[in-house]
Amino acid sequence: MAGIVLNLQASIRGILEAKPLREKILVLQDEMLKLPQAEVPVKHYYANGFYAREMTMQKGCALVGKIHKSEHLCIISKGDVDVVSEEKTERLKAPYTFVSKVGAKRAIYAHEETVWTTVHLTGETDLDKLEDELIAESFEQIEPEKISCHL
Repeated sequence: MAGIVLNLQASIRGILEAKPLREKILVLQDEMLKLPQAEVPVKHYYANGFYAREMTMQKGCALVGKIHKSEHLCIISKGDVDVVSEEKTERLKAPYTFVSKVGAKRAIYAHEETVWTTVHLTGETDLDKLEDELIAESFEQIEPEKISCHL
C-alpha cells in the first residue's frame, strides 16, 4: 500500500508541475478517473435553509472536487490534507475553516483520515436538485467575473 501511495503522490506532483494550475487540476482529474475509485463516505445535513455535505477521506486518498456555483463554507474538522487550488498549494490541518469562492475547484490529498464539510445556503433538500443548483459541469457555466479560487 505504501508504494501505491508514494507512486500516486509522485504522479500527482508530475502532472501538477507541467501546466497552469486550473489545467493541471483538470488533467489530474482525467488521469485519476482511470484509476480504481476510493469509497468516500458522505453524510448530508439540512437545517433551516442550510445544506451541509460532510465527507470522510481515508489516509492516502486523493480526489478532485467539483466546481461550485456559489460561495460557501468549508470546514476541516479532522485531519491533514494538501490542497491545490488555482492559486496555490497549501497543507491544511484541522481545525480549519475557510470561505470557498465561486468557481472553486481543488485537488486534495489526505495525509491522514480527514473530515471535510461544505455548508451551503439553500432551502433545497432533494440531492439531485442540489447538484444542479450548486455544481457546475464546467468552468464555462460560471460567469467569468465571479470565478475566484481563494483558500
